[in-house]
Amino acid sequence: MIEFVFGAVAGGVVVHFFKEHKRAQRKKAAEKNSVTNTENQLRFIENATLSKRRLMNKSEYKAFAAIEKFLAAQTKRFSYRLMAQVSMGEFIATENKRAYSSFNSKRIDFLLIDPYGNPAVAVEYQGDGHFQGNAPERDMVKKTALRKSGIEFVEIQSNHRPEDITNTVSSALDRYEKQIGSHW
Repeated sequence: MIEFVFGAVAGGVVVHFFKEHKRAQRKKAAEKNSVTNTENQLRFIENATLSKRRLMNKSEYKAFAAIEKFLAAQTKRFSYRLMAQVSMGEFIATENKRAYSSFNSKRIDFLLIDPYGNPAVAVEYQGDGHFQGNAPERDMVKKTALRKSGIEFVEIQSNHRPEDITNTVSSALDRYEKQIGSHW
């Protein structure tokens, strides 16, 4: 009986050490492949083939150019600036880490900022290939974060003419200026 108990205990110890060894190997492999480690980030980048790519596709750029032209022609308005492909985590803040993680990696196609650098209007360009996969769900996350943070939001469709784009943006700026009113 003692031999049986001793054998069972010894077998349990061996199994325990084997599991711990495997766990340590998995942890070491995870650390070696973690993108949170800057040494790994540099190694991954050095071992990859990188190339530059367009910030916007041609139809997005046409919408961007129409908004830029509209802003340049404004004489009765504040001086707004137009940014492209802006991470939402750069212009929306929260103390809630889970909420921040939910919108931080999402991007807005165009962001108009006021003369003080405050986000005024977020513009989402809905191009021909936009509604693929879970795009509607991702858009709902964006819209909800923008609404809760008090940032005007408009959507531009690929079939919008330049005057449609400028009318949409102008209306959003009117709402923004009305909202901030006495703050200027």
